[in-house]
Amino acid sequence: MDTQGGNGTSAADSAAAGEGVRGPVARRQAAALALCAAALLGASACAPRLSRPQEVAAFNAAGPAPVQYQMEELLKAEANVRGPYRVTPGDVLEVRLQPSEQAVSPASASMASGPAAEVGSPGGALGANTNHNHNHNNHGPYRVVAGDVLELQMAGVLRVLGEDTGPQRPEAYLCRVNGAGAVVLPAAGEVVVAGKTLAEVEEAVVAAYFPRYVKVRPSVLARVAERRTYAVLVVGAVSQPGRYAVPGDEMSLVPLLARAGGLAAGGASSVLVRNGNGKRPLCIPLKNGRTPALDAPLEEGDVVEVEPGPLGAKDAALVCRVSDAGSVGLPQMGEVMVGGKTLAEVEEAIARAYSAANKTGLPAVMARVTEHRKATVSALGAVQKPGKYQLRSDELSLFSLLQAAGGISGDGAKAVKVHRTDTDGRRDRLVIPVRDQTVPVVDAALSDGDVVEVERADPRSVTVVGLVARPGLYPYPPNVTYTLQQVIALAGGIDILAGPNHAVVLRQDAEGKIVRAVFKLGGRTLTDAAGVVIKPGDVVCVPHTAWTRVRATFFSVFHAGAYATIPLTGSSR
Repeated sequence: MDTQGGNGTSAADSAAAGEGVRGPVARRQAAALALCAAALLGASACAPRLSRPQEVAAFNAAGPAPVQYQMEELLKAEANVRGPYRVTPGDVLEVRLQPSEQAVSPASASMASGPAAEVGSPGGALGANTNHNHNHNNHGPYRVVAGDVLELQMAGVLRVLGEDTGPQRPEAYLCRVNGAGAVVLPAAGEVVVAGKTLAEVEEAVVAAYFPRYVKVRPSVLARVAERRTYAVLVVGAVSQPGRYAVPGDEMSLVPLLARAGGLAAGGASSVLVRNGNGKRPLCIPLKNGRTPALDAPLEEGDVVEVEPGPLGAKDAALVCRVSDAGSVGLPQMGEVMVGGKTLAEVEEAIARAYSAANKTGLPAVMARVTEHRKATVSALGAVQKPGKYQLRSDELSLFSLLQAAGGISGDGAKAVKVHRTDTDGRRDRLVIPVRDQTVPVVDAALSDGDVVEVERADPRSVTVVGLVARPGLYPYPPNVTYTLQQVIALAGGIDILAGPNHAVVLRQDAEGKIVRAVFKLGGRTLTDAAGVVIKPGDVVCVPHTAWTRVRATFFSVFHAGAYATIPLTGSSR
């Protein structure tokens, strides 16, 4: 170790040289210097063992745990934010359409729409709902339903059975179809007639009597004396809106509109049939604003809404909300899928649906979002204003949420975690690193119900204790790398009187364990400490040893206290 004075001579030689000049006092000081020099040499032999290369390698690998993230997920999340806006369920669209005057030939219409584009067919361009099940067949002969009153003319049968039919119509028998769909006949009992045509009813009655009760095949004639009626409500653009009692054989859209006096003078754009049983509404377009494209069957309790005004009229606009399934119900087109599409793609989908439904050329369509759906997301952790925020669907991103929350707090952040629960109840998490403790490396699209947790940054500081001029806690700025030499310089340098020759650096690894390493300081110059990198959170200890205590005691007698100072220069990363 360094036991030399400023002129290159040893302490003992310096004492001996002054003996002839200073007399007995100088001799006593020289003897004390020699004893202290021997003690210093002995103490240096007891210095702590320096760390081996493998220990230094493990120490260098320790430190604050890096943020673990998946680059593919980050790129995917960022891609969902970029590009044009895509329509979201809950948005409100305004659609303006100018029909084309050019008609489409049957062949081209078939190619454009395909077999499923037929009016009212499942999955066709009209979007007619075939799940709207009705029990009445409006085509062909009338079929008996429960509640009808039947008149059976079967005079021969009644005479054989001895029934007193009265003087007016001796051959007639009146009976009501019960809830089970049957009528009760004399002697024969119940005969099921519901769902049968009148001809089939007559055959069923004959079969009930012949040949069991009569030997000659009887003549039977059946007619409906009183038809059951069903209550249906008509509202909107009709001449006489109101509630109507409609017979079963007229339970379809066209006869009902006729009962309501037809459409209003201004025409209509579509008819919406709502059922009280909770079934999906049926949207039926009107050709030229006057004629329904489909004579749909009805059920008791249905509400028929006639929408006024033809679509495509000058300066007319249709406003509709996107359903949870991502579709909109449009007059003359039915359900059109728009969720997840850009506005340009929405306009193209509506144009094709209109062309397929009306057998015309592609119309001019303009669509815009008049009201964006709002979603609730939460910001927690290292933000200025934690809490829940409502963001519009066009601003539902990480950067927008952080801006609404006042940004990342002054302590900084090391990562942003987006917690999400999907419709199946599965939880997912996206981890996004933070650049310079202030800005996430990428923006990410958010969903309704997401929770964004901003994880606070580890304190960027370094602690220096022991034989330095100013022990304490010192900040460790971002984008700067300090060495052991520079950190000791921050603390005012080492105590050169004590002359410490090593430093102990304590560091915490990713598992929370303390890792230590011992480095040589190299005396007053600290040249050996220039290559040791110190990380944020490290504790640098310049400890006392027997060597430093003896040296400090010796120099306190002969020299004034002094500390070594070193210029501080942080090396940029």
